Amino acid sequence: MTLRRAVLPILLAASAAALLIHLYRQSQPKPTARQSPIRPEYTLDNVVWNRFNANGEPVLRGHAVQLNYFTDAHVTGRGLDIEALRSHGSPWVASSPTGLVPSNSSLIELTGHVQVHGYWPDGKPLTIDTIRLWINPHAHQLSTDGPVVMNSEGRHGTGLGLRANWLAQNVSLLFNVEMSYDAGTKTH
Repeated sequence: MTLRRAVLPILLAASAAALLIHLYRQSQPKPTARQSPIRPEYTLDNVVWNRFNANGEPVLRGHAVQLNYFTDAHVTGRGLDIEALRSHGSPWVASSPTGLVPSNSSLIELTGHVQVHGYWPDGKPLTIDTIRLWINPHAHQLSTDGPVVMNSEGRHGTGLGLRANWLAQNVSLLFNVEMSYDAGTKTH
């Protein structure tokens, strides 16, 4: 019995130490693909760029406070405004504090407080807020799997996940959708 009493405090102390070490390691930031430990190959400030489709027509116009290009061909950016261009009507504009274009990809990931100004098919303005948004210029699609808040005149919604096509001007919240409509406001 005395041996058990002597071993029990040692086991408890060892367990507590292991738990503290584990918690300390979990609290330390871990590098991700978005936090490149290497320096960029080059950095550009106050950048304006265009992305064109296979027919040479502009699809996106971007503005960035800063872009960083890396040797593996990925790009990070700060202070981003990206206009999704349409042949008629006003462009959809997505803004975010940070973004990423992965290596060998045409997709653009916007992160932070992402805000999109777009339009319903009836032409009424629409604002979308989320924390992460992917832009696919080939499919003319904006998408996220994160929480979304949508607001427009007479319509307000929340949900989890979104798919929007800026050419067709359609917007779909995917899961846990809650929509409210203001009484007396025509929505179509």
